[in-house]
Amino acid sequence: GLFVAPRAFGAEPALVAAQAYGDELLVVDEMRDVSVVTDSLGRRVSVPKGISRVAGFGPFALAMLTGIDPGAIVHVSARGMHALPARDRDLEARLESMTPGGDSIPAFLIEDAAPDLIVDVATSEERLSAMARAAADEAGVPIIHMVVRQGDLAQAYRSLGRILGRPRANELADFAAR
Repeated sequence: GLFVAPRAFGAEPALVAAQAYGDELLVVDEMRDVSVVTDSLGRRVSVPKGISRVAGFGPFALAMLTGIDPGAIVHVSARGMHALPARDRDLEARLESMTPGGDSIPAFLIEDAAPDLIVDVATSEERLSAMARAAADEAGVPIIHMVVRQGDLAQAYRSLGRILGRPRANELADFAAR
């Protein structure tokens, strides 16, 4: 994992091994209106500040987001991004018929849910979703991919809490570190 030494006085952020500092899993370069996050795939993603709506791809992402701020979660599909809002439950059936084998996520589902950010969490790079990335890119929504391996959970909570602007994530990180 990587830790970012926060930008100070216009200097470039310094990357150091996360285990040396034990703080965060992703690189976050904070600016006035956005944070530029270098995710686990090495992609630099501009994430708006003040995120109020976030979608999680897969059960691990949803579990983390539920602990941090369940009220901010918006739901996109039944396949990977889970449990649609009550008013869109019929959309779940439409999605099932449109994506036999779960090989794609229609971008309109992401557009309709209007998340500020999508979070994809997996235990290895191979398990991160190219399908979610393609749909998010088509819908114009930033997506952060996080590889969280055994022992990285506290750092992952701290990174996600910082990106989302949710201090509660630090409590979860402290608990996970025990």
